[in-house]
Amino acid sequence: MNNIIERLISILTYWTAGFFGLIYLIFMYMTKKTMSSFVMFNIYQSIFISILLYIISFVYKIFIGFAAVIPFIGKYVLYADGMIFKFPILFGCTLAGILLLLLSLYLTISCIFGKKPFIPFVSQVVQDNFGY
Repeated sequence: MNNIIERLISILTYWTAGFFGLIYLIFMYMTKKTMSSFVMFNIYQSIFISILLYIISFVYKIFIGFAAVIPFIGKYVLYADGMIFKFPILFGCTLAGILLLLLSLYLTISCIFGKKPFIPFVSQVVQDNFGY
């Protein structure tokens, strides 16, 4: 069973987009201590999620830039982009913000209960490459 410190480290890692986990990895390496597979899995998964979201955002911006200049279609693409990323739906949050909040809540609640959160593509890549 995972102790409360490991759970807290995992939660903070997700909340800081992997930054806290990276600092914790460096600290543990310098003190030559070992970490549980639970903490390592969550650190690597949070870093992978952050990089993946950055890449998706970058590619999406390029797509919107190209699609916006297409006659007739560009207007609807920009409208859909506004509805997803700019128009507040609930308590000032956009649709994309609500989805990211739900993902964050899922990851946090899973860590609170001491379970490794499963995200279909991401968790499999972390397990295959790092063995956690």
